[in-house]
Amino acid sequence: MPSTSKPVAPLDKVTLRIRAIPRNQTDSSKNDTSELSFICGIGSAGLVPFEQMLCNKSVDERFSLPVEPGTGDELFGHLSCVLSQTIGFTAPCDLDITIAAVAVAQGHEVVKAMAQMSEGCGGGCDCGCGC
Repeated sequence: MPSTSKPVAPLDKVTLRIRAIPRNQTDSSKNDTSELSFICGIGSAGLVPFEQMLCNKSVDERFSLPVEPGTGDELFGHLSCVLSQTIGFTAPCDLDITIAAVAVAQGHEVVKAMAQMSEGCGGGCDCGCGC
């Protein structure tokens, strides 16, 4: 169950509302907001820089993240492919991110998420995930 007072920590199930705003676009109201849920910190490399930015933030906290061309894989790591598929952003852009929910992930959720990571993203995206 989501808690409004729990800050993001490794192995939490985190739900974000994200909107990508292209730098060449001045009217951000045209961009749709997408929702993304994932288990924080389960990648083989540990916490990626994006997950580190989320740690200690709580529900309803909002921040902007600039994404430059060629920095997505380093910034998002194992989340790069799912973010790209969910949001469909192209750098350079700014991601408007709001923490929508934070909850301690149940054991079966962690196992399921890890198993899905080993299968690749399934998108045929040439992201290096092996699909």
